[in-house]
Amino acid sequence: MSIANPTEHRAAQDGYDAFYAEKIWGLIPGVYRGEDRDGSLRGLVEVLAGEAAEQRRSVDRLWADASIVDCDDWVIPYIAEMLGTRLISEQNVAGRRADVANTIKYRRIAGTVHLLVMLADDIAGWDAVASEAFKRLIRNWHSLDCPSVIGPVSGTPQHGLARLSRFRVGEVVDTGFDDVAHFPDFRRLRGLSGLYNIPKVNLHLYRQQAFQLRRTTPFDFDEGRFTLDPSGRDAPLFQPGQPMVDGCRSGAEWEVRKPMSCALFNDGRYQITPDVAGVAVGSNLLRYADMVFRDAATFLDRAARAKGADLTPDEARDLMAAALLPGSNRAHLFGDAVHLGDGADAGTDGFGVGALFGADLTLWNDGDATPDWIEALVDPATGRVRTDGPLTAFKYYEGRFGPVGAGTHDRQADLTAQDPVPLPLGGATANFEFPVSGAHQMNDSRTYQHRHNTGLTIAGDLHVQAANGERPFIRISATADGGGMPRFVIDADADGRDIILDGVWLGMIIGPDPLAQSESETLCEIVLAGDFNRVCLRNMTIDPGGAQANLLDPAAPPDAPELITRFLPTVRLLIEGASDLIEIDRCVTGPIEEAEGAQSQCAGGTLRITDSIIRADQVIDGVTLPAFRGRHSTLEITRSTIIGNIEAARYFITDSIVQGTVSAQDPQGSCIRYSAAAQTDEIALANAYECEVFADVLPTHIFVSRRFGDPGLVQLSQTAPEAIRRGAENTSEMGVYNRTLDAIKRDDLTYKLSEFTAINTITQLIFET
Repeated sequence: MSIANPTEHRAAQDGYDAFYAEKIWGLIPGVYRGEDRDGSLRGLVEVLAGEAAEQRRSVDRLWADASIVDCDDWVIPYIAEMLGTRLISEQNVAGRRADVANTIKYRRIAGTVHLLVMLADDIAGWDAVASEAFKRLIRNWHSLDCPSVIGPVSGTPQHGLARLSRFRVGEVVDTGFDDVAHFPDFRRLRGLSGLYNIPKVNLHLYRQQAFQLRRTTPFDFDEGRFTLDPSGRDAPLFQPGQPMVDGCRSGAEWEVRKPMSCALFNDGRYQITPDVAGVAVGSNLLRYADMVFRDAATFLDRAARAKGADLTPDEARDLMAAALLPGSNRAHLFGDAVHLGDGADAGTDGFGVGALFGADLTLWNDGDATPDWIEALVDPATGRVRTDGPLTAFKYYEGRFGPVGAGTHDRQADLTAQDPVPLPLGGATANFEFPVSGAHQMNDSRTYQHRHNTGLTIAGDLHVQAANGERPFIRISATADGGGMPRFVIDADADGRDIILDGVWLGMIIGPDPLAQSESETLCEIVLAGDFNRVCLRNMTIDPGGAQANLLDPAAPPDAPELITRFLPTVRLLIEGASDLIEIDRCVTGPIEEAEGAQSQCAGGTLRITDSIIRADQVIDGVTLPAFRGRHSTLEITRSTIIGNIEAARYFITDSIVQGTVSAQDPQGSCIRYSAAAQTDEIALANAYECEVFADVLPTHIFVSRRFGDPGLVQLSQTAPEAIRRGAENTSEMGVYNRTLDAIKRDDLTYKLSEFTAINTITQLIFET
């Protein structure tokens, strides 16, 4: 089974096909055109016109093909041969092009540390930080040494004993930003062993991507407690990083895409100048002009001493904004990585740099202990916010290993609706209802509260898409009639309708109150009840359930706080109708099931899952949910990761990971290839080819995380077997992130490092994310 080229361009909209069709049609004598009653001659002309259009495009691109920036992919090896470039994998098209374009530059700066970071960015598209281990070795100072460099985080002199009093030392040790000296370690690299030796250069790699979210609706837990995640989950905030620029300096911490820490967000540098003193306090503040303060509390304490009285909240905030040095981490992260405001008004400027600080909100923090100049606290590790009054999330970033599910990644090529009708903007209190036909677009990332206990009966073909760069969250509330399962039913007024949903996150709550959810895992259903021709779910998230941010139990005594947790319902996609084709493309979903008796044996269609994550195996009411259970449909899975068992009529699985067993009613007509799955004595894989087979179940440690909301959701960990990491048909990893080409990019980067690294240097790849 061939793998589509992810870099393939869409057809050019240049009108050449129509132009040459009319030109050739005009050259044919009218007597023959008049006899063409069945359109056969016209069809032949259009075929010829298509070939003529391709030749014209090829001629037009002759000038472009002379440039490595604009040339077609097939031209790259020819330009590389002229430069003597040692080519990397042809699957890594972007890396290949960058390698050829920068070959001469690489040769000019070969052997430098900066080249290692440049190669990681060009070849693999990863952020990187290079650390020369010999600079991190502890030794005695001697008179031939240059002036000792003071570490920016720890304040430790280079090669000297560590100063452990600084508050961020433990956070940066053994990372690319470590500035503490270590004893030599001569072992081979294994985990944290073998990092520090004279010939070694540690290249710390950050592979997860950051995606910007704008104008989302924070989840309100009441009493000034929020999560930036609109479903109420804990979700870490990310640094956006910045594109790499040429130069010889090392990158700063704020410049790489990685999870943001509370300490880094607060890591400002404050310096007093005459302009700062003029903001408040006056000339008495200039007695501290030769000092650089590392934290706001110390800076404000000195300002209060200079004033001889306590600072007012406004004075404190104005001083911090004026004194913050532009090169500090906080100056870059505040506003760029996190921008929050204190209301729903679109014109609100948001919290100032002196009003929003990071904090550990695991226990939600006691507001009485917060300085009065702080208006809001944010916990970057969980995405929680504590503030008085309403909260607006102007901008923040989430992290993922690749573009899957509803998100703000580039989806422009998928927006196929013609002239969609914009839907009203969302809001936490809006009573949203799906349209029943036509093409529609959601133009923001707010939360849409669906009208309670209503379904959807479409009256024509329906196409609902989120605008590119937006991730709307539709929260469906339902209460089951007669004590049954809460469900949202999608039906049609006639057979043969088409439904396309693109870029939307669907979640369900039981009842109209999102704060009154269950304290145990529960199940809800989105039901496809109609007999549809085609149902396409693309770049979607159908909430797989999980825990919300925990809250303090109000009944617990203050000296012994206890946490309580509410669970979001697991949303199961239930197929009751006889749809010809159901496509799930680049989605994250919960379990999928065909209803009992929903279809006859000859009415089964096809369920096609591509580049998706199916998250199931929750235990609800003592029953373990399967990822898929079907009795009639043919199940096709390609490049996907499935958590849970599969029970299908017949299946065709390729390049996928199934953390569970796979059974079929028709094993002779089923096949699994280039995939990883479990089998037992009772349930064996049908017609397995080039598969990695595990007894009973795949170990959980092969994933960084299985929790929806974590950046490392089903990302392969460093302990994943090489047979899974390189076992797909294209020699990349199995599973949903096959198209990230992680294994291929590793090989390409190692290959280029061996070409340009100094002969006496050992470059070690250390994967931070």
